[in-house]
Amino acid sequence: MTVTSLTRGGNQELPAHVCRAGYLDVQAAWPLSAGADALDVAVVAATAAGKVRSDEDFIFFNQPKGLEGTVRHLGQGQAGSRAHDEVRLRLAAVPADIAALHIILSAAGGVIGPVPDVQVSLRDADQQTLLQLDMSGAGPEPALIAAEVYRRGDGWKVRCIGQGWDDGLAALARHFGISVDDDGSGDGGTSGSSSDESSHAHGGQGSGGPIRQPSTHPTATPTSTPTASPVTGQPVPPAAPSGGSMSRPVPSQPPAPTTPAVPPPAPPGALQAVRSRWLGRRGRADAGDLAAQVRQQQAALEALAQENATLRADLQRLGAGDAAALVQEMTARRLEAAAQEAALQRRIHAARQELEVINRDLTAAEFDLAQVRATLIVTDEEAVLQEVGVYRYAHPLQDAVAYKARLASLKDRIKVAVRADQAVLATTNWQVNGSSRDGAKMVKETSKLMLRAFNAEADNCVRVVRPHTVHTAVQRLEKAAQTIARLGTMMSIRVSEHYLRLRLEEIRLTADYLAKVEEERERAREAREQAREEAKAAAEFEREKARLLKEQGHYEGALERARAGDASPVVIAEIEAKIENVQQAISGVNAREANLRAGHVYVISNIGAFGERMVKIGMTRRLEPMDRVRELGDASVPFRFDVHALIRSDDAVALESKLHAAFADQRVNRVNKHREFFYVTPVQVRDQLAQIAGQHLLEFHELPEALEWRASGAHATRTPSRAK
Repeated sequence: MTVTSLTRGGNQELPAHVCRAGYLDVQAAWPLSAGADALDVAVVAATAAGKVRSDEDFIFFNQPKGLEGTVRHLGQGQAGSRAHDEVRLRLAAVPADIAALHIILSAAGGVIGPVPDVQVSLRDADQQTLLQLDMSGAGPEPALIAAEVYRRGDGWKVRCIGQGWDDGLAALARHFGISVDDDGSGDGGTSGSSSDESSHAHGGQGSGGPIRQPSTHPTATPTSTPTASPVTGQPVPPAAPSGGSMSRPVPSQPPAPTTPAVPPPAPPGALQAVRSRWLGRRGRADAGDLAAQVRQQQAALEALAQENATLRADLQRLGAGDAAALVQEMTARRLEAAAQEAALQRRIHAARQELEVINRDLTAAEFDLAQVRATLIVTDEEAVLQEVGVYRYAHPLQDAVAYKARLASLKDRIKVAVRADQAVLATTNWQVNGSSRDGAKMVKETSKLMLRAFNAEADNCVRVVRPHTVHTAVQRLEKAAQTIARLGTMMSIRVSEHYLRLRLEEIRLTADYLAKVEEERERAREAREQAREEAKAAAEFEREKARLLKEQGHYEGALERARAGDASPVVIAEIEAKIENVQQAISGVNAREANLRAGHVYVISNIGAFGERMVKIGMTRRLEPMDRVRELGDASVPFRFDVHALIRSDDAVALESKLHAAFADQRVNRVNKHREFFYVTPVQVRDQLAQIAGQHLLEFHELPEALEWRASGAHATRTPSRAK
């Protein structure tokens, strides 16, 4: 996908799916070597007059949510060798009196220019990059406007700005009408008037104009000629935080153990600025850390009280000789302890206040999370499979053809409901400009639009539904009907219960049809496999009979020669005995060929492929059962199978069925009964065979040889096992 790159002054219309639904993510990324928090991204929401409505229209790390939640500061993060800061805009829900959203970049440690390879990208809800903004050529400004997202008709456009002020965030903020607490934090704005905004300008692309350093009373000094806003027609400068500073917080130093002077009361604005800085970067601290600080300060208080008690005891022990000096020293220490206690109490009180604020924020965040989770639909197939287990038919029919006929009949009922206007219901007394006719026309057209949206969602659910995801598709379609009812509240537009039941029945019937098709396909595959196995067994019987007949002919010829040559009666008797044995063998082969239930039941395992506690219990009619075992250990598994038990039975089919029934709860594949793997050990199979009389156990091995697996060195690594 080709990504459009915007240079300074260029503009681009945003796609409809970003403007009307979903959200737009604006991310600034830079090399991690420049610092994990080298840059900050903020948003200033301005009206058509180019000013904010209030300080709440400035969204940054100390005020991460604004405009009724439509603009959010997502925070900084790292991906590989790059760091980033990001904001999220839900353009469809931005209040109507907001004309433009200004994307602000500010440097935490000075100016933006030294930060290399700054990339600003715009992405949609699918994390597809829509635009790249060219931020090359940034100069000595500590803050600049990266871009302006502004309204244009029913949509939104974005313009690449890349301009700012060398006087920093304070002047930038005042331009938008944001109140600034001048606390000297080094953000480029100090106390003074912001009325003079026409100071020296120089090119934003690195033109040679001089950069004026901030003075005691700085004025806004744009680093380039501001581009006129397409919304307000006014210059477009960057902005600064409200109610606090965007500079990183400086941790407060613990008080020195001297008698402190009582601090003068701070003005409300300064207290708010200090609190905003504390809740900015420090607000990310865990509530448990603050509680630990409270406990630590309380322990310090107890230690001071204990020390005071010790001093009193020393005074009593020394006597009255040095009483005056001791009283003076004790008074000084008491004052020092009181000062330290007061300082600790203030810190404990501040920490408790911060803990209360964080707990309130945490409660609000948990409430928001619960509301978001209530609107989500689980689409992870693994979670769906674990939840529903084995699939059960909602409409059990005999074959796939019957399901197909049922689906055709259901689709006819759906078409009849649409033609009879029974799909979507709406009010009929709506008026437009006093006209009932125009109102009815508008309601009818809106109802058609809602029906098309619902049918599109239903058709998509039918197209992607699978037997194990049917309840997810049903939940998805029900939520679509609820959304249409919510959006059509004013005109009482809603999907009728009858039509919703028809479309839900279509989803369930489609899932049943797909399950039946897969079941019939698996049954046909098993039949083909059984036919191939029977053909191989029949071929073996024919080869064995041919061999025995040839051997019988050989012995009969030898008998004739022995009789003609006057051989001894002993030799003749031996030849006749061999002929009789061959005839019995031929009879046995004929009997086995005629008896379709006779054969061998085998118990095999493959520790290298399936682990220690899994065996396969199957049956074969081959004359040589090991041929079947060797076929199973072909290239589809990494190692050959080991045989634990081999049982010759005249009714091998019944014996296999009894073993499968005995270990039904340990079956690995509970959907396809032809997959004959079980979570049991060979010893458990042997114990079960001991309870079945009349069988001929030819051989049994408890431990697998697993020669190939052991020779490969795999036995040195722990093999995953499955508990019973």
